[in-house]
Amino acid sequence: MASPLPTVQQAIDGLYIVLYGRTADSLGYTAWGSYLGLTQTQLSAQQATAAQYQSLANAFITGEATYYNATYPSTMTDTQFVNALYMNLGGGLGDAAGTLYWTSLLGAGQSRASLVGQFTQAFQSIDLSSQAGSGLSAEDYAAAVLRQKTFNNKVIVSQYYAQLSATNPFLVANTTSDPAFQAVQNIIKGVDSTTASVAAAQAIINEAVAAGSVNPILNAPTAPAKTFELTTGVDTGASFIGGAGYDTFDGTKGALGAQTLTALDSLDGGAGTDTLNATKADAGAFIVPANVTVRNIELVNLSSGDTLSVDAATWTGLTTLTATSTGGATITVPSATNVTETDSNLAGGAIIIDGAKNVTVSASKVTAGSVAIGGVTPVTGLVNVTTGLINGSNAGGITVVGGTSATVTQNVAANATATTGAVDITNKGALTSVTSTVTKGTGATVTYNTVTVNGSASSTADDTITSLSVTGASTVTTANTNKLASLSLGATSGNITIDNGDTGATTAAKTLALTVDGVTGGTLDDDDIIQTLNITATGTASTVANVTDTALTSITLAGDKKLTLTSIAGATILETIDASAATGGMTISSALLTTTAFTGGAGVDTITLGATTKAIATGGGDDVVTLSAGTTALGTGGTIDAGAGTGDMLSFADADDATTASGGATFATKISNFEIVNLAGAAGAGVTVNVANLDDISKVNVAVDLGQTLAVSNIASGGTVTYNAAQTAASTITVANAATSTADVFNIGVSSAAARNVNGLTISNVETINFLTDDTATTTTGIEHTAALTAAAAKTLTVTGDAGLTLTFTGTALTTFDASGVTDGDVTWTAGALAGAATIKGGATNDANVVVLSAALGNITYTGGSGTDTITMNNATNHDATTNSFTLGNGANTLTATNNDGANTVIGGTGVDTISLGNGANNVTTDSGNDVITVGTGANTIDAGAGNDTITIGASAGTNTVNVGTGTDAIVFTGVQTAAGYYTSLTGMGAGDTLDFSATANDGGGLSAGVLGAGIVLGGASSFANYLNAAAAGDGSTDSAFSWFQYSGNTYLVLDNSAAATFQDGADQVVELVGLVSLATSTQDGSYVVTLV
Repeated sequence: MASPLPTVQQAIDGLYIVLYGRTADSLGYTAWGSYLGLTQTQLSAQQATAAQYQSLANAFITGEATYYNATYPSTMTDTQFVNALYMNLGGGLGDAAGTLYWTSLLGAGQSRASLVGQFTQAFQSIDLSSQAGSGLSAEDYAAAVLRQKTFNNKVIVSQYYAQLSATNPFLVANTTSDPAFQAVQNIIKGVDSTTASVAAAQAIINEAVAAGSVNPILNAPTAPAKTFELTTGVDTGASFIGGAGYDTFDGTKGALGAQTLTALDSLDGGAGTDTLNATKADAGAFIVPANVTVRNIELVNLSSGDTLSVDAATWTGLTTLTATSTGGATITVPSATNVTETDSNLAGGAIIIDGAKNVTVSASKVTAGSVAIGGVTPVTGLVNVTTGLINGSNAGGITVVGGTSATVTQNVAANATATTGAVDITNKGALTSVTSTVTKGTGATVTYNTVTVNGSASSTADDTITSLSVTGASTVTTANTNKLASLSLGATSGNITIDNGDTGATTAAKTLALTVDGVTGGTLDDDDIIQTLNITATGTASTVANVTDTALTSITLAGDKKLTLTSIAGATILETIDASAATGGMTISSALLTTTAFTGGAGVDTITLGATTKAIATGGGDDVVTLSAGTTALGTGGTIDAGAGTGDMLSFADADDATTASGGATFATKISNFEIVNLAGAAGAGVTVNVANLDDISKVNVAVDLGQTLAVSNIASGGTVTYNAAQTAASTITVANAATSTADVFNIGVSSAAARNVNGLTISNVETINFLTDDTATTTTGIEHTAALTAAAAKTLTVTGDAGLTLTFTGTALTTFDASGVTDGDVTWTAGALAGAATIKGGATNDANVVVLSAALGNITYTGGSGTDTITMNNATNHDATTNSFTLGNGANTLTATNNDGANTVIGGTGVDTISLGNGANNVTTDSGNDVITVGTGANTIDAGAGNDTITIGASAGTNTVNVGTGTDAIVFTGVQTAAGYYTSLTGMGAGDTLDFSATANDGGGLSAGVLGAGIVLGGASSFANYLNAAAAGDGSTDSAFSWFQYSGNTYLVLDNSAAATFQDGADQVVELVGLVSLATSTQDGSYVVTLV
């Protein structure tokens, strides 16, 4: 029934009715209009918004908190609360699905205030004409129509009453004790879905207006409901017979919580919708005696502080029984009765319900407890069971017999370790769908139990179960479910057994829609009935161990998650597999029949084939097609198209088969769009792969140690051979047209979680070779692969990847070696006799570079990484005429080039660098590390940076310029300048720095430690030579002597090593300290080590 959208005034009427079971009055209209900032005209003209419903509902409750809390106490369950709203709205309970919907919202955390606004708006706005056939039974739909008519009629009466109360103040309910307050409730009690009831109510209101009193309303047939208080004695007779109102039989007032619904009680609700409330709060079970008689009471609410037992099978008129218990309950009711049972601490108890229509069970704190529904008398409606498991739970079984749908949910608490209960559902002829779900709280560890579904086992009629959904189970088993068409599995691990055979008088469903989410194993088996299996993989990747169905001819796959079928050997006549709609990919571990066609989708598909006679098309994604051992050719009509991926792999399970398949041109005509050939199995003889006969594939992958030689021929420039395993035999790679080209490129990959050794790798006529090193481990391991390469034409060699490389390669044509792309692992390489200039780059990360360049003949430019580099260029003859450059990274580096007399430029990093150079003209710059620098006899320029450096200088045949930088530095001399004008010039020397002459001085033991004392001062016309002669005037031939002077703005320290009275080049030694530095208080230790002060 289409309803016009309600006005704000109608929303106010609706909230009065739904929440408090009364009409509005003029005082209410005025107050709520003011609250919303609307005039009375606006109230009746504007359509109500969801926000206004919510705001009004909150205010209705907070503004009348005392009355609201008395009407809806905190002890009232969510189901009781929703039932009360339905009763106020339409005079009866809602349908099971509706009640479940609203209680689920409360269970998910929605407040009751918020729900009241949503509930009222929904029932005032719903268009029931669009709901027909939407899942409600005909009975429930008819009840919904009557409910909405009743609600609309109550709104009409509410508006009529409120309008007249504006001019008749006695109709206004100012307080709850005001007679008018009873009147606003009574006047709509008799309103139902008929227009006659509206007319009757309006007539009574008119009588009240004429009388100037609410008495006509209070005394009318819509008189207030009666309340009958039960006692601990026998309650029977006329005193316990209700009337036409909504009477209440109150069994909650027993002293100290005693039970008042007792033996021989006889209660009759009469007309109207009546309620029986009975509790037992004192110790012991609440057992309703079998000789209690109940007639014409529609709603029964039973609450026990312990277990509960009631057999209400003979109670007449009962439509709804709501029960609460602790520790278990046994409930039997007439077949048309809806039952809601809530147990707050089931523990090891049992809940047993028989004879009901719709059943809702909620049991908390289950340890070993069980639930059995319909075991004696099957249920006939919707069944919903929810249990809560705690740490240590080993739950009992949950069984359901009968019903139209069954939903079982077992919730395991966060961080709990628990075993779920076995679920067993049995159809009695009307059950259409079964859902069993296990939810896991964060950190929970769950052992799943079995799920069993039993069909109706009729030999003359089909079963009615068409849908089964299971999340969380060890095994799933069905019996006599020959119409099962939809199966959804999540988090299952064991076998899925479907008993779906024909009975002769029935016909089984031949198509099964299977949804999988996180399935981890098990065999899917049926009675060899299913011919079409449509699988959707969603949520989390799934694995099914096998599909055994000798009738199965077609499998389709859709979904965005990967599906692995470990085997399909049980599908012996399978004709087609179509995964074209799948984006998650499909893996089939067993070989397809040679007569099975396969179509893949956008995901990665992995299949195994023999000599197929069908068209195989794997679609998008980087697919893998494995040819089983012995397959060297496809069957008649067989083709393989790898589709649009960029890394599609053709894998030979036996490497020898690749030799045969690529030995002629035929095989290439049967395959297309592959990018990689994979050799997956060891060979019995040398393997020859001619990729020209394999669709000109440009990448070859060697997955195992072949144990035999490998020859790859006619592979294109830019191609790749990747090794996943160490090779004990040699590999030879021939690049197509490389003999006539001068710009060929080839890639060698070594990829594994463990270090691999690739021996005897020969690549001819290729100028650029790229090594791709890969560590496939999920965490960083720092592994280092090993390779031995022969490639005489190679000029450029690069190494990249997240694994290191130890390379044996002595090619002489190389001009570039670049390992700066290595992000993890050491790089180790010894160069051959490189004929020309070469640029060398080590790995750029914190791992080590070990590079030996001693055999190189040309100029070298080296750049290191941030790890510990060890560079050696130390041949006594090869490097004297070379000009070399070394840029070290920030690690602790060692450069050894003592025998290298070429011109070397060295730039150090922030680490501790140890640099040893020969007799060339060296230029060294270091950073903040405590560096150790050694140079020979050349004219050296050194900038030592900020660390505490040690600089060793030989017998200079030129002028050394040294900037010691900051820090406490040590200068060590191992030789004396060899000619006039040659000396070492030091910049930056300060207090604490030392000058060590112990290797150049004559130490006869006669020098005593002390200060240097006063410097030499000569006349203004004195020359530098005059000062040198004055400083060397003594006899230092036995014990060398120190003296110092300042000249032309600088300071000079002289060590007199000779007996001559003048300065002798090659014997006496002079050192320049840039700037005027007083050495008078500087000390010498008696062993010719001077410390500046």
